[in-house]
Amino acid sequence: MGTCRPGEAPRISHPAAATGSMAYSDTFHAEGNSAIQRIENSLFPKWNGTDLNCTFEFENDTLRLIGDAGGLVQHLLCQRV
Repeated sequence: MGTCRPGEAPRISHPAAATGSMAYSDTFHAEGNSAIQRIENSLFPKWNGTDLNCTFEFENDTLRLIGDAGGLVQHLLCQRV
């Protein structure tokens, strides 16, 4: 991976992987059947420090978070192990 200056995107070794992937770290709390995710770090820098409102549902040992981030609808599945 190369280096980049502020405002420049880094060179990507596998562009196809980047177009279908996203990653972020967050904390969240529940309010009714909604979850508020506080995005701490993201591949999308403009998301850092923002809130993502989601609905959530449980099915057996799986938690599904469904959020709409400005037209990008995500489904995050977490399974209890």
